[in-house]
Amino acid sequence: MSFNQPKTCTGLPVHANFFFKLNDHFFGHFYSFCSLLSALIRFYLCLFREDTFDISLASLRGFEGAAAAAYFGGYVHLFADSLNFTGRKKRPPPDPVNVCLSLGYTLLHYDAVRACHTVGLDAMLGFYHDLSFGRESLACDLMEPLRPLMDRWVWQMFRERQLRIEHFSDDNGRCQMNKAGRQCFYAFYESRAGSARRLLRRYGYALTKRYLAVGGSDAFVATKN
Repeated sequence: MSFNQPKTCTGLPVHANFFFKLNDHFFGHFYSFCSLLSALIRFYLCLFREDTFDISLASLRGFEGAAAAAYFGGYVHLFADSLNFTGRKKRPPPDPVNVCLSLGYTLLHYDAVRACHTVGLDAMLGFYHDLSFGRESLACDLMEPLRPLMDRWVWQMFRERQLRIEHFSDDNGRCQMNKAGRQCFYAFYESRAGSARRLLRRYGYALTKRYLAVGGSDAFVATKN
């Protein structure tokens, strides 16, 4: 498949991130906003130049990493200092924001796997994420454009105080969410996940049409078998 597909996959969440930041409180941190804007402009200028049609996946991931670093450098300023959120950290998540981001991405990934199965695609065979034992790489690809949506939801839950510091505890440097916090999180997610699930199915159907257009129905049936 052409690298156009992973380029689009990478560009969409960054584009959405930019407008998410522009529309919500970010002007209170003008320097961080300018740094983020500058990084995103450089990202797009490099990514969508005409001579980058055959850009390697390694270079593409480098662009994504730089954009993600700039993005989270601004995202941290949206949260209260008491949450101790200083950037994206996964294993283990050391603060309430990272706990919620990891849980939210996990739920989105599960919904992306279901979307793959619904449209008849093999969730293990991705185009941007490499094959990896036990990982649904295509589901990882499909959920990429929706990561900013989860970022917004996490910020909204803390801003509206649906999640509070008392919903979390520290276990030797590993932050954990208690039962009351999980109930709030799952209820919030389910109340908004319908639109995300429809988008995931739409992405899956669009990718299926792309496969059929490139390889024809025989090739598509062969991949299913």
